[in-house]
Amino acid sequence: MCYQGSPSKRHRSGAESMRTRPKFIIYLIGSQELVERMQKILPLANITADLVAVTLEGGNLPTDGVSLSQDQGAKLQSQNTCLAIVITDTTLDKRKLWELCQNCATCMLHPRRTAVLRVGTKAKGEISVSANCSPDDLQTIISLLRRNLELSCSLRKKHTLVKSICSIANRDPLTGLANRRGWKITIKRLWREAVEKSRFLLVALFDLDGFKKINDQFGHAFGDQVLKSVAKKAHEACREGDLLARWGGDEMALAVLLPDKSLACQIVERIRSRLQLVFPPMNVPITASAGYVVVQPEEPWNDKWEEQLLKSADAALAQAKTSRGRPVCEGTLGSSTEQKNPS
Repeated sequence: MCYQGSPSKRHRSGAESMRTRPKFIIYLIGSQELVERMQKILPLANITADLVAVTLEGGNLPTDGVSLSQDQGAKLQSQNTCLAIVITDTTLDKRKLWELCQNCATCMLHPRRTAVLRVGTKAKGEISVSANCSPDDLQTIISLLRRNLELSCSLRKKHTLVKSICSIANRDPLTGLANRRGWKITIKRLWREAVEKSRFLLVALFDLDGFKKINDQFGHAFGDQVLKSVAKKAHEACREGDLLARWGGDEMALAVLLPDKSLACQIVERIRSRLQLVFPPMNVPITASAGYVVVQPEEPWNDKWEEQLLKSADAALAQAKTSRGRPVCEGTLGSSTEQKNPS
């Protein structure tokens, strides 16, 4: 049953604002007396909502569920999500009321988008009214509850949107890895964590060997597919919490927290070896080189550390590119690089 009352003055600014409001449903759950009274009083209160009534005999939950009329089902089925207010004179908690509502509807309900108005009963954290409340009082309370649900829904949507925008801004569109912006944000956090937990910080750079020739011979579209593939392989070899970013062109940067410095070379070699593959359909062999540096941070973050770490890793990478049979080299801050065989 659907009552189409006149919209309140607050929402008479235009038809467009009305269309953008979420679907609104009122559930009447409780005694026959409550259902009959609300069915009479809600139209007088000018409440615009779809109305679903569930009569509980003796306060017991129905065993066979509740079926909607064809008109109600058609109206609710087109809605993926909606806002709901449960008017009840029972002592059922909000979770049970929500589950009952969900069983009665074909639209998606969410506990955070559902409010409870208790009539003649009270529950902590929920609004209660007397059994003899006037239509005006009921209109005011329901309007406030609905507005509160709409605001909460809007804030959650904005929060989700902001997170999505930040994620897009911090990601490389081709590979899905972090970009330089994402790197700068996360490396600071890893540095602070290393200081707090007395951990070592590994920073490594990976570079595909002869990638320019691959682009020149097979085209940039093929080169992009290679980059996407090796990025996926490298990401799969990383642990949760590791930072992997596309640094530029065919270079990737890695930052990892370590409990033991001796683990660094093994980790770098494990990821580098995953980048060695034969790429179809032309069966192009792909190989990679890597340079890395390990430090144990002891002071607060300063942007100079990022520059020094990357310069040292880049110098080690340059040496690895020119060292036959030694694709991984370790560098140290402020000194020349030294070669190490992967262990």
